[in-house]
Amino acid sequence: MSVKRKFLVEALLKYNYFPFQKKKSEELPPIFSSSKLTIPCAEEISKEKIPNDRSKEGYDSVYCKATRFNSIPRLLSIPHPKPYIDLCFEFYNNWNKLTSICTNDHSIIIPRTHKDGRIIIMDYESSYQRRERYFKEAFGKKYEVHTDIANCFPSIYSHSIPWAIVGFEKAKKQRGDKFWFNSLDKKIQNCSRKETTGIPIGPATSNIIAEIILEKIDKALKRKYKYVRFIDDYTLYSKDETNAQNFIKDLGNELLKFKLNLNIKKTEIHKLPQPLNEEWIGRIKEILPKGKPVTSNQISDILDSAVRLQAKHLDGSVLKYTANALIKGLDNKSADAFVKYIIKLVYYYPNLLPSIKKPLELFPETRTKNLKKQIVLLLKESIAYGRTDIVCWLMYYLKYFNFQIDKRTANMLIEQKDCLPLTILFYSPEHRKEVVKFAKKIDKQYHYELDNYWILLYQIYLENLIENPYNDNVFPILKKNKISFVNIAK
Repeated sequence: MSVKRKFLVEALLKYNYFPFQKKKSEELPPIFSSSKLTIPCAEEISKEKIPNDRSKEGYDSVYCKATRFNSIPRLLSIPHPKPYIDLCFEFYNNWNKLTSICTNDHSIIIPRTHKDGRIIIMDYESSYQRRERYFKEAFGKKYEVHTDIANCFPSIYSHSIPWAIVGFEKAKKQRGDKFWFNSLDKKIQNCSRKETTGIPIGPATSNIIAEIILEKIDKALKRKYKYVRFIDDYTLYSKDETNAQNFIKDLGNELLKFKLNLNIKKTEIHKLPQPLNEEWIGRIKEILPKGKPVTSNQISDILDSAVRLQAKHLDGSVLKYTANALIKGLDNKSADAFVKYIIKLVYYYPNLLPSIKKPLELFPETRTKNLKKQIVLLLKESIAYGRTDIVCWLMYYLKYFNFQIDKRTANMLIEQKDCLPLTILFYSPEHRKEVVKFAKKIDKQYHYELDNYWILLYQIYLENLIENPYNDNVFPILKKNKISFVNIAK
């Protein structure tokens, strides 16, 4: 079923603008949100003309270094409101021409209406769905193929979007902004410095762009092959090895037409049968309590086992899976043991940090002085490593539980010049003056630098502590509509 147009634009503005696409929306702490960005406010901004100098150079984004299991950052983007809003309304105005991406049976992650208002949630299938699909698709087959696209979002060529929408020949003949698919191309570029290669990772608009292109490839392959695609990750079950090899070859050729490439390092053909789940999942399930609250001793034993398994499975999933499973059975005592163990592991596996949010909220006894010291220690180290998301989560915990950031740590944050942590720091009264001083030093003549700090600048402007740094009315319109992108009380 296709996403309705009104729901589409509301979701893109309010719930899928900032990089919240995981099932639990844990890319950033809930301090940040665009949920107050209303359609009437966005419509007013969309009517504003882009200044001449910006129309030539486009806009930039606020960037967030998201920490993965191996500590190698992934760069997430929060585009400036003006180009992003323009892009959202371009999709809205032409959505009836794109709805086939909502019914593509090859793609697992498609735009759909979710209860929390989002249209994109990048989460794997449930165990039941995956099991049923495996039973159905793998029966009578001898080989399993896995492959994915190399650097999918950073490699997408904006001019290939018209190719996917109307075809190569028609796109070459019909040029100019009077054709909506070229206008869409231009608005995508406008979010990223007018660059034609690469789209922002984070907002759902980029998922829609990827689906437009990859659905075209799915259509070219569906007559010969039956497979599933999780974003840019492909799985095929084949009766013979020749067919499996042909799929890889044909997929690679179709991708090349759109200037995309297969990831050779992740292209594999395995003989069936293959286990449905990783071995470690079975091991963890065996030691998890069945329908009973978990005890403190069990917390230690289970997490000890998970640490041993994690050392053998380097994709970072073991500890995350185990932590999420344990959260469901915590009580006062076991929650304390859980938080103490996880915060120790966060030093080595920073992506575990969001796992302590729920225990800290439900069980106040876990908020100890020792925990504060550990959070401060982790904060200083994470600042030094430039881990935007981890720094924000640690600051969230300190702020949420009334732990103040000391001056030395605040100075480290200012020296790091990272927009999102500085925005949180702005709401610490004892450090506000220094953050405002930093904001006033940002070069107004260098537009991209302004864009790299637009959230910080807007929130300070909202508090009447600086003048509008832009030569347009975007900030005044947002302010007039009482829009804030920060909820420090969360």
